[in-house]
Amino acid sequence: MIKKLALAASLWAAGTLLVLAAPAQAALIFFDNRADFELASGLSGITEDFEEANLAVGFNDFTASPLNSATDDGIFSFGDIADGLAILSSDDSDVVVLNGILGPSKMVGSGNLDALTILQLSPAVLAIGFDVYLFEPADIAVSVFDDNGLSLGSTTVSGLGEATPNFIGIVSDMDGIARLTIDDLRNGGEIVDNVTFGNPVATQLPEPGTLALFGLGLLGLGVAVRRRQQKR
Repeated sequence: MIKKLALAASLWAAGTLLVLAAPAQAALIFFDNRADFELASGLSGITEDFEEANLAVGFNDFTASPLNSATDDGIFSFGDIADGLAILSSDDSDVVVLNGILGPSKMVGSGNLDALTILQLSPAVLAIGFDVYLFEPADIAVSVFDDNGLSLGSTTVSGLGEATPNFIGIVSDMDGIARLTIDDLRNGGEIVDNVTFGNPVATQLPEPGTLALFGLGLLGLGVAVRRRQQKR
């Protein structure tokens, strides 16, 4: 029995070291409802809802791209937008701000229907979730990138129109999410609201060094048990 335990411990430790030596690859998990996203990410609440916009109900207006915490133009004041988040149009056109047009709240998106809406995060985060509103039903393509501009993955969902929110949540198990593009594939315009982002403890893995030490400890235990057995 002792021999079996020693062999199992040695094999487990060796396997752990092999896993640690293998190159890590990021994987994205996509969610289509906020409850599941919050459960998986550990995040709750909304980081940015754009409700600070100085805009009357039933109206829309434009603000320069990028829209971020430094924006101060009469629609948004300095610090209104959450730190670390920026909203851009892919063609550098203005960002449109709506109030009570696609829903009861304020929301933003690319001011050019042919351009993509971009969410930029600095520093990069491990999880982000948001609502997308469309003027008409259409497929929504979302592409995710790290802070070096490398693709982490993408997804396409069937979006509902007529002011119905479409929730999209993303959790990365390795590389940080620095930028994502949102595209209404009908070129009808995509509008974003209720953004939640951060680095939840629930998605963080043990440090590789800690795992390596644990594996080496089990390997040493296996060797010690084997030597003890041989002396008998």
